[in-house]
Amino acid sequence: MYVSASVLPLILSNFAAGSKRSHSSGVDSLSDRELEIFSFIGRGFSVSELASELHVSVKTIETHQMRMKEKLALHSAAELRQKAREWLAKSALNRIREEPESE
Repeated sequence: MYVSASVLPLILSNFAAGSKRSHSSGVDSLSDRELEIFSFIGRGFSVSELASELHVSVKTIETHQMRMKEKLALHSAAELRQKAREWLAKSALNRIREEPESE
């Protein structure tokens, strides 16, 4: 399985946090591959760009999106994009808070 270098820290952080994470977001129910795609969606990648980046078909990406919407109780691609953007922003903020100051 291939995971891009930009997403690996998010997946490892999710794995390391284990049961300590809040279940309120629903994002913890996503598989590693769905989480990878979710993060790309949050960065604004289109379905065709995602398919090209991950070397899969457009249909595969659409299937992942459908499953993510079901798991997250979302109704549209726009809601999925918004949720992904919010999750990325929150993840970035948490990483900044967790990093020790370098002074």
